[in-house]
Amino acid sequence: MPTHEDTPFHIFALKQRCATTLSSKWLAKPLSVALVEPFLRSLNQRPEQKHYKLSLEDIARVLVAGREVDMTLPASTFVAGGGEGVMVHLEMRPLPEAPPPKPAAPSSPSSATFQLHVAGRHKETTLSAKWLSKPLSTALIEPFLDAVNAEPEQTQKLTLADVARVMVDGEAVLDMTLPAKSFVQPGRGAVQVEIEIQGGASSIAPPAAGSNALLDILESL
Repeated sequence: MPTHEDTPFHIFALKQRCATTLSSKWLAKPLSVALVEPFLRSLNQRPEQKHYKLSLEDIARVLVAGREVDMTLPASTFVAGGGEGVMVHLEMRPLPEAPPPKPAAPSSPSSATFQLHVAGRHKETTLSAKWLSKPLSTALIEPFLDAVNAEPEQTQKLTLADVARVMVDGEAVLDMTLPAKSFVQPGRGAVQVEIEIQGGASSIAPPAAGSNALLDILESL
């Protein structure tokens, strides 16, 4: 049984309930300090309250035994005597709704296959996640140009400046600095890349019979 110095309080709000016993020290404090604020802090610990932290300003009314009271009065004001528990209800103002959950970020592919087409040549390579995170120009276009430049028959050394246009799956690429993974669409198979060189096919020497320099360099990525 609680003594005359210990009084049980029950507080309710937002379908939550808490029971506690206030000693004489806490009974001398305002009801807001002794009971209401600690209760709000406990509500704020709930995961569903992460988006908004409750405070005294969110309380519209405080009811004790069904009667509106001033919560700045000492908690002892509301003790009826005889060790009976005090029932406290908080009526809350309209609260902000939780924001909708963020859509899950699309997972990055672990690898992707690209098929390159340029001046009648057709090569295929598979890029790992490391290379998919690099710009398209770095991961695919420059290695292709390096491979072309490595062929003995290629007298004109090609650079990115010689690339007139890049088409990916039939659409012009406006920014080759985007990560290569930006052009990968799950479930659509190999990514088709068409590279147009300034000057057309005349800028690229025909490959020697059995030459595989481009394939060797791309497969080493």
